[in-house]
Amino acid sequence: MTQFSMRVCVLIPALSLAGIVDAGHQGEVPGTSKLSPEEAGARYGQALGAGRLCKGFKVLPGADELAATFKGDELATFKEAAARIVQAWQATTNCQGGPNVCMRSHLASCYEALREIGPEGDRYPGLIGYSSD
Repeated sequence: MTQFSMRVCVLIPALSLAGIVDAGHQGEVPGTSKLSPEEAGARYGQALGAGRLCKGFKVLPGADELAATFKGDELATFKEAAARIVQAWQATTNCQGGPNVCMRSHLASCYEALREIGPEGDRYPGLIGYSSD
């Protein structure tokens, strides 16, 4: 697998988020501005994907609290965005580059999720954390 192919595997979740997340919210702490249903759904999907696929991570109650803030049409938008991101995370398990390249790709995606939505995340902290398992 070429370097380009590896980057594609690593960037699937990141590119999915880039199309949804409003750059104006980057680096803001939760509560300082309300996330749009699509952006909140993307972060929720990122938490679900990392919680399912990253060893030692778990989804924190903050993710469910985020989901509970939407109703009606906004909830439908939230769920659609979350589903797209979870699907992108699942796609990372289908890497075709061999075990070392795929493992590095997977670890990079997990690291990015931790950096963005982990306990001290720089985008929306507190959605994922470390599992005691």
